Amino acid sequence: MHSLPGTPQFNPWGNRPASSVTCTPCAASARMMTAPDLASDFVPGDHEQRALAVDPRRSIIAQAPAGSGKTTLLVDRYLRLLEVVERPEEILAITFTRKAAAEMRNRVVSALTKNDDPLVQRILSRSNARGWGLPEQSARLSIQTIDSFAAMLVRSLPVASGHRPHMRLEERPTATYRQAVAGVFSRMSEDDPLADDIAALLGDYDDRYERLTNLLVDLLAHRDQWLEPLLIGFSHGRDALHEMLNDALETLFRQVVEDVTTNIGAAEQDELAALARHAAEQLDVDWPWQHLPDQPAGWRLIATLLTTGAGQFRQRLTRREGFPAGGGVARQMKDRANALIEAFRKRGLDGLFAVARRLPDTRIDDAASDRLQHLATLLSLAVLELNRLFDEQGLIDFTELTLAAGRALGSEDSPSDLALALDYRIRHLLIDEFQDTSVAQFRLFRQLISGWQPDDGRTFFAVGDPMQSVYRFRDAEVGLFLEVVRHGIGQLRPESLRLTTNFRARPALVDWSNRAFAGAFGHTEDPVLGRISYTPAQAARVAAAGIAATPAVSLEVFEEHGRHVEAAWLAERISTLRAHDPDSSIALLVRSRAQLTVILPALKDAGIDWQGTEIDLLATMPVIVDLLSLLRALHDPNDLLHWLALLRGPCVGLTLNDLHQLTRQLTPQRPQQPSAIGRLVIEFDAQQAPPGLSADGLARLSRIQPVLKTAYAGLGQVPIRRWLENTWLRLGGADAYPQRGALRAADRLFDLLEQRYPRIVQFDELEAAVANLYADDTAPDSIRPALQIMTIHKAKGLEFDHVLLPGLDQTVLRGEPSMLLWRALGDGLLMASPGDGIYDWLRYEDRERDRNEQLRLLYVATTRARESLHLSMVRRSSNAEIQAPADIQAPQEAAPRRDSLLGPIWEAIAPEAVAHPATDSNTYAARDIRPEPRPRLQRLPRDYRWRPPTETADVRFVDPLPTSAAKSASTFGSATGPQRLGISVGVVVHETLWRLAQEPLPENAQHYVESAASNWSSRFLELGLDGTERDAALATVRRQLLTTLADPDARWLLSANREAASEAPFTGVVDGALTNIVVDRTFLDNAGNRWIIDFKSSQPPADQELDDFVTAQLRNHAAQLRRYRRLLSRVDRGAIHRPRIRAALYFTALGRLVELEPELRDAQDTQHIA
Repeated sequence: MHSLPGTPQFNPWGNRPASSVTCTPCAASARMMTAPDLASDFVPGDHEQRALAVDPRRSIIAQAPAGSGKTTLLVDRYLRLLEVVERPEEILAITFTRKAAAEMRNRVVSALTKNDDPLVQRILSRSNARGWGLPEQSARLSIQTIDSFAAMLVRSLPVASGHRPHMRLEERPTATYRQAVAGVFSRMSEDDPLADDIAALLGDYDDRYERLTNLLVDLLAHRDQWLEPLLIGFSHGRDALHEMLNDALETLFRQVVEDVTTNIGAAEQDELAALARHAAEQLDVDWPWQHLPDQPAGWRLIATLLTTGAGQFRQRLTRREGFPAGGGVARQMKDRANALIEAFRKRGLDGLFAVARRLPDTRIDDAASDRLQHLATLLSLAVLELNRLFDEQGLIDFTELTLAAGRALGSEDSPSDLALALDYRIRHLLIDEFQDTSVAQFRLFRQLISGWQPDDGRTFFAVGDPMQSVYRFRDAEVGLFLEVVRHGIGQLRPESLRLTTNFRARPALVDWSNRAFAGAFGHTEDPVLGRISYTPAQAARVAAAGIAATPAVSLEVFEEHGRHVEAAWLAERISTLRAHDPDSSIALLVRSRAQLTVILPALKDAGIDWQGTEIDLLATMPVIVDLLSLLRALHDPNDLLHWLALLRGPCVGLTLNDLHQLTRQLTPQRPQQPSAIGRLVIEFDAQQAPPGLSADGLARLSRIQPVLKTAYAGLGQVPIRRWLENTWLRLGGADAYPQRGALRAADRLFDLLEQRYPRIVQFDELEAAVANLYADDTAPDSIRPALQIMTIHKAKGLEFDHVLLPGLDQTVLRGEPSMLLWRALGDGLLMASPGDGIYDWLRYEDRERDRNEQLRLLYVATTRARESLHLSMVRRSSNAEIQAPADIQAPQEAAPRRDSLLGPIWEAIAPEAVAHPATDSNTYAARDIRPEPRPRLQRLPRDYRWRPPTETADVRFVDPLPTSAAKSASTFGSATGPQRLGISVGVVVHETLWRLAQEPLPENAQHYVESAASNWSSRFLELGLDGTERDAALATVRRQLLTTLADPDARWLLSANREAASEAPFTGVVDGALTNIVVDRTFLDNAGNRWIIDFKSSQPPADQELDDFVTAQLRNHAAQLRRYRRLLSRVDRGAIHRPRIRAALYFTALGRLVELEPELRDAQDTQHIA
């Protein structure tokens, strides 16, 4: 650990011993608090607001700042609604992540088990009276992500939505977007009537094909923002498109003016109009308005009168603004203007007038309209081509999922039958994290409640924190939160509430946050630019003894070579925190992963273990690069590059000389196949080895040849995941990569292959998918490092005892100006290219929105801390972009750039800064930094032999084998006649039950079966059934699913969610042998029993009694169930109350759950697995 002389020693707990930092549960905060933290008679200062928020009769939009107990509020609201509804399905709760949905569901279910709570008693009494079956039938609780809800809508009306159900969902299939754009440009070489429009668009953008392609790809990825308004305007002709854009400009103008006028009184408006009229006369500018202007030009004049080009109120007025020097009336008018400016300045209104100063005109010119007409033509073709590709490839992106869900609901004026049915069924809508809603999602919510009226018994509840809206890159539109506060949603006008109590942080941290951010956020709001006013917080916790006098926040400023010194300081501070309290949680949060290039080596030098979240891209890990090379090489023996990569990699490890000797055999002897290196390796014979091949190379090739030969012969015979994983293991992959997280990274690739490519791999698509994945840096449970490293975005929603934020002076470089800017505005659209006023406005808006979100990002980062916060930066004199005078030492004079994270709050916190002077004794600069030595070739020993493990400490979740359905499919080729039909039915039934277990069960089984039938028919076609067989199989699946969904036992086991998993693969050792199993369904019931369910789609022959059939089936599968029981007995062996394991068969054709009888059970329930 590097010690920094002159650095104050930091003790986050003062004189309090670390052992006293113990915690007990508290319902209001995920952080456990000691008794002194929260007074026993504590009542939140916002308790009245909280009571209103959970009132089931009211529609509410609640702002819940960091640490205010947002999830608790949601759960309380949900429980109180359960007390008044007729059916649980009348309540729909929407979240934005699966994790949030699972947490909310678990907390609701957990609350329903607290029988001593009067509210819970009333709910359970209502449940019993109405046959709800709560809490056991928890699937009746409609708590979903927005994506799963949209998917349900699409499945319910596949024709209306335009997509068949169960298409593969991808977040952003960039390769498919590019295919669509390329398909449009290919029309230029054909005799296409729209070729001239496409060529005209290229001309509009100076024939810059690649940049235009990238722009169009980006537009397709965000088509929910422009598709409806642009194509509606386009479909009605050039004039309609022109008017649509003008209407959007008019909407923008009204929004900006409303922001100004709602913040100034009527008398101030009269005074402003009089002063503007006077200035216009002095400047000889036309002023046709009696009061405030109704055109952008008039407001630009007013804003120019009041503010400078930098957007700040003027300190003095001159004749250039229409206020010349002089006495009498001139002096009087100037004094009145200065007085008005000062009144506005005190209220922080300069930002509103700065926006008005940049307003564009409300009419688009003809040249810009023509450019957009060409663009609309091309985009309409691109969308058609994209939808064709989606249908062809069987996939859908999240954008299309939301759009398709909207189509399934119909329009607000003409709702579909589904919308009317939902309108009848859903009476209460709850939305979490509302500040992260996109325009398309907002429209979906608005469609969903379009028929709701005030006081009709239906309620809308949204909760979130605009100060934590940081997902603009995911199309989150914080202005929508403000719009609902101001104007409501649909016909509803929810009451606006603000919570203020912070249950998370110690009082000193809450006070610091109020002091640091109040001025930066300000007191005005602007939906157009995403400006949010600050909501001060009040601490619920009280300062513990010995900690009140300890600084909650430290701000360190480093000088020359500061990045290395800062990294060393971070390592020392982390070590200090860990020494004082080994059990505390510590997070190091960064704005970008690039900051870690200096920090991670310093942590390694200090011996600090860490755990990362989405730090390393999966595609950059050597194990993934080598696995992809193995996959490509075995698919193509002529692929020289990937064969060489495989042979050089650690699993084989040929030297460069041996590779040279091997490749010399290619050209002379195989001129017709100069790159068929794969065949040389697959057919390698040690007796005919190249003469120059070393003994080491000979041994290595001889070892891997049979493995690769077997793999090449088996290509296409088994699922890709199983084939590649088995080959990689036998080559020694599990032992060849010592790097951190290598095996977990390999598992992620195998999972991806299983999910998307059962038999055939699309390599470009696969590599694009891998490029968007991150390595799992989760440390083993036995290590549990106190330090977690992640980006600020990934930390949102989390909390830690201590938070470190380095590099807060760094800025993000903006890229080249875009060839097109756009923004959805209400139901319209702003869109423009460089060269007109609308583009200038959108660029200004984009910069301001980025700046405002950057402030919110810092707020999110700092409010993750419970006990202490540690900020650090490098002063400007250490940065290349700005050189400050060398004699400036005070950190207050080394202010970070305004566009850095720390810039907006620097003025408020600068007095707290501690300077670290650059001295030879405490800087990395004094160290002789030499490049790291070139790493030696890492490879397995040449006599390596892979052996499967023969013992293991625990059962592991793995995926070495295909799922139950896939296993049936893998034996399909050898089956004939009735066997083929039975196997096909089993595959589809298992796949359907897996899907049903992932989401709330359908209320209407008949409707579900009818909507899924087309997908089942397509699946049977894929399995090779002809028309007659397909009809018979489809009829069988229909009957079995209707039977299953009508059976209470089936609904119970499919909806159970406590430690539940479907098609769950496990690996362990039983009786000394490696055993792989896939359990159809497993979960813990309310009594703590672990269930193992094996689904059976077989049915008794006509000549066999039902009970005889069931008994025979149970006897036939008893050994299998017994093996499952023995293996899964290890899953819960660390639990305090080890669950009893119960195994059963479920017959989907009969609707019967049959448990393994006592005489057939394994007598040694708790037998240890050898």
